[in-house]
Amino acid sequence: MTKRESILNDARLLAVAVSASLLFGCVSAQLTHLDPSFTPTALNDGALAIGGVAVTNTAEAISDRQNDSIIDYFEREMLDRRPEVALIKHKVVQTALGEQVSKQLALVGAVEEEIAPERLAALVSKGARYVVFVAVTYNTVDRYVTNNTDARNVYDADGKVTGRTVKYVTIAQAKRSVTAEYRIFDVTTGKRVWTSNSSNARSRSRIANSREGYPPAPEYGATPTVSRVMRPMTTAVVKELPAQEKATPAEILPNVTTEDRADG
Repeated sequence: MTKRESILNDARLLAVAVSASLLFGCVSAQLTHLDPSFTPTALNDGALAIGGVAVTNTAEAISDRQNDSIIDYFEREMLDRRPEVALIKHKVVQTALGEQVSKQLALVGAVEEEIAPERLAALVSKGARYVVFVAVTYNTVDRYVTNNTDARNVYDADGKVTGRTVKYVTIAQAKRSVTAEYRIFDVTTGKRVWTSNSSNARSRSRIANSREGYPPAPEYGATPTVSRVMRPMTTAVVKELPAQEKATPAEILPNVTTEDRADG
């Protein structure tokens, strides 16, 4: 192959790799357990402690940094969306319990239906009425390659088809899927009073194009982190927490006085 032919071949290959993040589906939260005692008034009147994150079942392990990121986002969403709920941040919980005991309690809260009240006494002393634990029940990464073609007709000035171009596409995709339970316990009784479940998946793709057949698959892009995938999950769960219904403004009738209303 001559140098000129090599240059032309490289031009035809169009080996262009791009990255893109794609969100799959609409993220929602499903209420799976509600104790009658856990009302909007009860939540507003008692502080909520952030107990921590734990991995259950066969979910992949999560680093401490990712745990901190999940907790930080949960706290920010609570402060932003539910400012009327008093919050005891996770760092305060860790200080009250000790880091190791805090991690052990998070695992208990992720799998048990009740927690011995004496294990929660330190949270009561901090003013907590409830504590929330996040149980990551599913966390897996899938990597796969797919091929697509983009075929288009070529037209002349008169609108007649004179040929056809085909672009061959190879896509390397890395997708993380996560499911988690958000579980709230009454610290005075150790009883689980509320649970909400949410799932989400997010992927990152790298794409190679060619005019000369399917190109080799590009290297996989960085897999989305657990904390990033869980952000919309946490937002959906916070929205599901018991809340007082907003009062509907009283109907205002134009040009009607109090006396008119009394007279019916």
